[in-house]
Amino acid sequence: MINPHHKDLDLSITIKQLDVVIKRFKIETPVKTSFGTMTERPAVFVRIQDDQGAFGYGEIWCNFPACGADHRAKLFASEIIPRVQDKHFDSPRAAFEQITNSMHILALQTGEFGPIAQAICGLDIAIWDLVAKRHNIALHNLLNESTNDIDVYASGINPKNTGETVAKLQTMGHSRFKLKIGFGKETDLNNLQDARDTMSDGQELMVDVNQAWDIETALNELPDVQAFNPRWIEEPLRKDAPINDWMAFKESCTTNVAGGENFDDMLEFDQAIDGNWMDIFQPDVCKWGGITKGHEVAVKANQSGKVYCPHSLGGGIALAASAHILAASGSGVPGVLEVDNNHNPLREDVFPITPVDGQISLADLPGLGVETDVLDHYFKNPD
Repeated sequence: MINPHHKDLDLSITIKQLDVVIKRFKIETPVKTSFGTMTERPAVFVRIQDDQGAFGYGEIWCNFPACGADHRAKLFASEIIPRVQDKHFDSPRAAFEQITNSMHILALQTGEFGPIAQAICGLDIAIWDLVAKRHNIALHNLLNESTNDIDVYASGINPKNTGETVAKLQTMGHSRFKLKIGFGKETDLNNLQDARDTMSDGQELMVDVNQAWDIETALNELPDVQAFNPRWIEEPLRKDAPINDWMAFKESCTTNVAGGENFDDMLEFDQAIDGNWMDIFQPDVCKWGGITKGHEVAVKANQSGKVYCPHSLGGGIALAASAHILAASGSGVPGVLEVDNNHNPLREDVFPITPVDGQISLADLPGLGVETDVLDHYFKNPD
């Protein structure tokens, strides 16, 4: 979908040069989830140049386990670059569809649907960034009638010193907080209480289970968690849990059910939207679909009476791309942008933001509006 005001723009591209780089940041405080602990934050960044000398930047999902960054960078270099270098595409969507079709047999042969989809995301984001910059338009304005002001929430809150973390985030301009749970009932409820005790009136709480529960555990935990009035409960079940389990959870739940960061095709989103067992949709722009499919999900979800709230726990390009899709997701923009609260210069230096009362304002910079000098330094100085 393209903003009707820009429907006549030339969105074609001939890609002449592509580069990929890995950067890593060792973190002092590990990020704990129900599926593992992150001790470093990797990022795989992509840079492309067209035949007119314009540049675009993208990012490939690789946040856990960190060793996956090397594989995805090599996959991009060995399989994506030969398929697109010196090739002409009529539009970013055309490029996405052609490369996806070109890589499909390889995905079937290797079983590496995730890494291949993520490598394609990096390319797709870079193409959209380049095309928007070539026309001197902010990406969100190219995609749709949009807003500059979007609501944000702080995520990645560890199951330790929860109250202290929430208090710190309040001083940083946040008013919405997502707490990781799924560490056992006692730990979860103590942390939820600490968070609520620290929050001010009118501030919002969300919870993320990270697929840790089966349906029996979920239904057992649900009443206690709902007592804290979270805005949503995220990924209460595994992505591949039977739909009947998801429906049973939704029927028992008085708050919103969120998920989608691990969906890997449009069919899964369509089933969840049409089946009415999910309320908040959270595709990850660097994990599946890129800008092309991510924006499609956002618009469809909002038009269906659901809410698009992009998942983002990567580097600065991931956050910027998510922000632009959210800003262009439709009338009223009811969703909120996820902002990882953990220190990560690969995010903060590339796309610096400063929330004020739980909101940020996107600058009308061309494309993604990321710090290209910082990114170019990364490409000159790979890890």
